[in-house]
Amino acid sequence: MRALPILAALALTAPACFFELGELVESETGSGGGGAGAGGAGAGGGPSSTSTTGAGGGIPSDWWDDRFLHRLRIDLVGVAADVADARLPVVLPSDFAYGDALSDGSDLRFVDDDGTTPLGYEIERFDALAGTLIWVRVPEVSSGGDHIWLYYGRPDALAQSDPAAVWGGYQGVYHLAEDPSQASAIADASPNQNDGTPTGFSAGASVEGRHGLAIDFGPSAMRSVVIDDDDGFSVGAGEDLTIELWFKWDPAGGGGYFVAKEACCVGYAALMLATNGILRQTWRSGSCCAMPPEGDYTFTQRSLPGNESDRDWHHAVLIWDRSVSQTARWYLDGMLWQEDAIDAAPGQGGSGQLRLGADFSGAGSFSGIIDEMRFAKRIYGLPEIQLNQAAAEGSLLSFGSVESL
Repeated sequence: MRALPILAALALTAPACFFELGELVESETGSGGGGAGAGGAGAGGGPSSTSTTGAGGGIPSDWWDDRFLHRLRIDLVGVAADVADARLPVVLPSDFAYGDALSDGSDLRFVDDDGTTPLGYEIERFDALAGTLIWVRVPEVSSGGDHIWLYYGRPDALAQSDPAAVWGGYQGVYHLAEDPSQASAIADASPNQNDGTPTGFSAGASVEGRHGLAIDFGPSAMRSVVIDDDDGFSVGAGEDLTIELWFKWDPAGGGGYFVAKEACCVGYAALMLATNGILRQTWRSGSCCAMPPEGDYTFTQRSLPGNESDRDWHHAVLIWDRSVSQTARWYLDGMLWQEDAIDAAPGQGGSGQLRLGADFSGAGSFSGIIDEMRFAKRIYGLPEIQLNQAAAEGSLLSFGSVESL
């Protein structure tokens, strides 16, 4: 477990003071007005530094806080249906003027379309060369046209990146951005701090993924990330579980497991079968290692679109629905792919350790790359699944020109 900074959800709306080396420093208050930077010219130049206010033009009445010299409007386009409580990956455009912001992104702030509500965010990577990835929590994304604002350009700003403020409501969120051959833990970005322990990895396992860095679980059959919180990831009677992840299969390495929480054949798992491109999602809540029917797995399975030659990135959402329809559903790339009935009666909805990238024993590692794995004890709706798919494809965000004071 590691300590995370705990901020009030969507904080920064009330004035506060901090003492630092004897100097009084005010936090952001979200108010405009004639403060520092009024009438100044934008710095940095470049395609993303277009000044729209200019010297002597005054401060726009809708400017959130005039201590931040620059802002960038981010439009959310092509949203099929409204989605509440969304988490959006913001990848800054290649022409973003990094010289106008602090080197570590400490001065970045996100504001909702009302112009006054600060948004929780987490900086996963802020790098002019490798690229930037920031996760932003938006209370509602509207299909009728929506946008958010990025403010930056305040030299004395304090860092406000807060994973817990973004991923509240999840049981576990794993960006898989650490090098598993070097790191002692794979961080859980949710407030639960269910960090995992990487086992069996060697150099070269940290690779570029669908969202920033990811982990390659092949070619060894004994690579995994172990999560020790048994109860938190179990699915009791009447409970639901959604697992979301992105993966890229390497057919040359065989099959393997995406995730497993089972012991003695009781629990749940998702895996790739052998080398034929078939995915399987399994569920069992009967007696331990009993004969059918109690000992029988129920599962969904189907071949990847490219079968045994499929080397594309895919977005998978696995839902174990025990509260409404008692079904196991598998969504692939934003579409319902397969579903089967499951047992809704009381029983072990997952026992033993949770393993990412391998089976319950640590064997059978997935042959390929896994990125951004999330666990939530609720049922994703189709609009949320499709929004996340569009965001991963890069078709959701449209950037305007930078405005500068």
